[in-house]
Amino acid sequence: MMNREKLRQKIQSILIDTLEISENDLDFDIPLQELGLDSLGTVELITKVESVFEIGLPSDISKILKTGNDIVYYLEKLQEDAD
Repeated sequence: MMNREKLRQKIQSILIDTLEISENDLDFDIPLQELGLDSLGTVELITKVESVFEIGLPSDISKILKTGNDIVYYLEKLQEDAD
């Protein structure tokens, strides 16, 4: 099981890569759309999260995951449910 900090670091790396922003510009509380995530970027982000964490996400996941923190909390919940 991955702890919150490790999850956050992996998500941070994915978000920086997907959004093409610097670490300083990334705020886990700001909606991803406000950080520049468009519909194509959303697909890319979901694909990267699925690949890195070796999981499948529901097709409506983008309605649930609005911020970086949402992604971290969602993945934590998946881990808890798997234990």
